[in-house]
Amino acid sequence: MLNPLTGLRRIITWFGQDISAKGRAIIVSGLLIFSLTMVFIAYKINDYFENDPKACFACHVHDDANKQWARSEHANINCHECHHSTK
Repeated sequence: MLNPLTGLRRIITWFGQDISAKGRAIIVSGLLIFSLTMVFIAYKINDYFENDPKACFACHVHDDANKQWARSEHANINCHECHHSTK
């Protein structure tokens, strides 16, 4: 039977004993950079869908409504300030 804790113990042992301090620093630095990059990308994707009116047009077609919005006094606010705001 597969025991996931056995695999975790092997990884911890490998990381703690079989890798030099320089190797551990490289691995930890790489994981940290990767994690921060993923957080930044997730933030940018969320910001795009929350604040860019062009994101709505990926699924919704409302050309006339968009033209009227662009000419109205509401043109300086984005869609989510009125529609489905999560803030």
